[in-house]
Amino acid sequence: MDELLTLTRARADFVENVLPDLLHWRRSGLQAALVTLVVVEGSSPRPIGSQMAVNEHGAWVGSITSGCAEAAIAAEAVQVLQAKKAKVQRYGNGSRYLDIKLPCGSGIDVFFDPLIPTELLEELGTHVEARDPVALLFGTGHNCGGSHAIEPLAIAGPHDGRQPCKLRLDGAGQVSKPYLPAVRASIAGRGPAVQALAQISRTLGGNVVVTSPDEDTLSGVRRYADEADYIAMPDRFDPRFIDGWTASVLLFHDHEWEPPILQTVLKAGGFYVGALGSRRTHDARCAMLADLGCEGHEIQRIRGPIGLDISALSPPEIALAIAGEILASARGRAWTPPPA
Repeated sequence: MDELLTLTRARADFVENVLPDLLHWRRSGLQAALVTLVVVEGSSPRPIGSQMAVNEHGAWVGSITSGCAEAAIAAEAVQVLQAKKAKVQRYGNGSRYLDIKLPCGSGIDVFFDPLIPTELLEELGTHVEARDPVALLFGTGHNCGGSHAIEPLAIAGPHDGRQPCKLRLDGAGQVSKPYLPAVRASIAGRGPAVQALAQISRTLGGNVVVTSPDEDTLSGVRRYADEADYIAMPDRFDPRFIDGWTASVLLFHDHEWEPPILQTVLKAGGFYVGALGSRRTHDARCAMLADLGCEGHEIQRIRGPIGLDISALSPPEIALAIAGEILASARGRAWTPPPA
């Protein structure tokens, strides 16, 4: 029964990456289309490049208008699948659908692609699973449907100046849609804040890795974490999950665990490093790392006190403040240490 519902119903929760569901439908023998927002005129609740996947029964995942037109888009996709021909459809201002209104009178163009080869989707899914930045190339012109390709993107992380943050569309209708690795939260620590941050990070669509010396903490995060590993000593921290798209967070109240882990994290990279504690605790932490031989520019990368200043008191509030700071950092917001 659960399998049938997966095949025939829209998913209630938000999904950014629609490829797994699209591939699941194709592998199950269903026709399914990839739907992409390619043009926005005016404001839009979702960014250009947002996608949906729709199967022949009208079930869909993903979001293009945050609820304004998803049902209409899914119905259109079913017709496109029946016709077996790709098309671009306008919604909102300038559309033939007078009953579909978008915010502030805006108009959007949506590309329906029922012809993208399953083999190419498999290859694209493999790259996404491996966290390889790639772009899907396709055409939206009159004879679109046979011009699909995948190209690698030389992007090291969210702070890379070469990052194509948005879908690119040239005058001939050729589209380059980037697929970038999801932000990974590498959380080391113990206690309820670890579980709260893992849960929020999962809700935001991120990849979650937790390392803890506490079995109760690990038990509580396993439903949210892609990986949950026990660590017996701080010098045994494994940095294999840290890449350019990783935010490393230390949530220890026993701060003697921090220096060996921070040394490893700073050498491994990532775009964000933060550790729990007061201003005084952070100053002591930085002095200890300097005594251990860490370079000043490395130590300055550590955010402390960690998180946005929202006067957080409870573990969920602390997790929310940290998640907000990670998201702001991933989007390129500059950070300066808080005043003493």
